[in-house]
Amino acid sequence: QSKNNPSLVIPGSIFIMDHGSGLGHTGIVTEVVGSYIKTIEGNTNNTNSREGIGVFKIANRKINSINAGFMIYEF
Repeated sequence: QSKNNPSLVIPGSIFIMDHGSGLGHTGIVTEVVGSYIKTIEGNTNNTNSREGIGVFKIANRKINSINAGFMIYEF
């Protein structure tokens, strides 16, 4: 749904990417800018590698690159 309607993604959402065979990646959305999200992610680098060297702010991840979805927690 979020690929077609980016307004469903909000800051604080957790994104999940599935790379197959039990492998994946996750991060926290800090801002939504059109069809892109700004995130904080571990095990990455400034080029969005999933074999990264630390925790980074990523400013250019496309919403449609998130293949498993988003989680939004409400209290």
